[in-house]
Amino acid sequence: MRSLGSFPLIFLLILVLVLLFNILMIQKLEFCGVEQQMEQHSSKILDLDSWIAMAPELVETIEPRFTAFAKKPFVFFHIRKAAGSMLRSTIFKATGRSTTKTWIPCEGRRCIPFSLPPNDKVYNVYASHVNYVHMTQVMRELDANWMNHAMTGTVNTTLENYGNAVVYHLDDSHLNFDCLTNLRPTVSRVVSCWNYRMTLDNPETPKTWSIPHSYEMSANDWETMLPLAYDQYSNGCNNEIARIFGSTQNETAVNTLSPSGVWFDKEFETIALRLSRCVIVLPKRCQESNTILKYYLPWLAKTTDLCREQLNKNQESVGNTLQEHAKEAILEQNYMDELLFQFGEALFEKQLAIAKSHLIENKTNAQ
Repeated sequence: MRSLGSFPLIFLLILVLVLLFNILMIQKLEFCGVEQQMEQHSSKILDLDSWIAMAPELVETIEPRFTAFAKKPFVFFHIRKAAGSMLRSTIFKATGRSTTKTWIPCEGRRCIPFSLPPNDKVYNVYASHVNYVHMTQVMRELDANWMNHAMTGTVNTTLENYGNAVVYHLDDSHLNFDCLTNLRPTVSRVVSCWNYRMTLDNPETPKTWSIPHSYEMSANDWETMLPLAYDQYSNGCNNEIARIFGSTQNETAVNTLSPSGVWFDKEFETIALRLSRCVIVLPKRCQESNTILKYYLPWLAKTTDLCREQLNKNQESVGNTLQEHAKEAILEQNYMDELLFQFGEALFEKQLAIAKSHLIENKTNAQ
């Protein structure tokens, strides 16, 4: 007959086995979660590769614009902390400092840099931190011919209590403005935004704020602060390209964009298509950007030298200002913008190749 004293030992052994099983299951779930996240990131990279492969075809649709005051409006979508203030200033100069034909906040008019464009009339030139969707909506309201272009297709469907129905399909591919935008590598842009918009480096920052400088922040600090911090205009520093070219003006949604979000893939495709319709400059590659402007926007190139004119000198190398793993923490929260920047670089390279080819051809024909 088994001794009663052995039961506590058996019970303890069973308890240890249950605990070990639970630990193994938790580790397996964590591993599966990491593996799933890696698969998600891998699929995004594959999507990026396919878009980069389409860059030559997409860029072919952009035609040179020879005057600022063309029938179709011109829009500069200003990406913050990428020499955009300089570009706004030179655009204003190139238009002869006209305030009747241009809408450029802080240039000949009240300086509210994040104000929305008015819908009282169509201006020839817009240059500001405007959102692509909002700009499109303004044009829809003011352009009487827009509906003729947008409502090009029809969709036939059958309704349960009605029968066949025909509805118009909104074709948003009709672009009723020409555009230019400026891009900057993701990490340096975020750090520059942080130091200028959030810390006391900016004289407009409220003195009551107590926010550390970039070099004072650990990787954990970036993970904590970036999704929570907003400047005096209620904008964060994450995902600036998505903020300007994306489909929502919900700042919290933009500032916390994640690859695990259900609409991430669709939003990337939407933004990538919009970005591909604009002339792109990279101020850090100023000579090559000047070449692109000379071909695509000769009216602007006459008064613009991206290598000479820069208002905001806050373009320092961030390599010495970030603590260990801070770069990775920033990129993790700006995954959308990093994909879009890489795609934007591909568009830039193709635009540069086209510009060089045509400028050489024009020079040869002129001789």
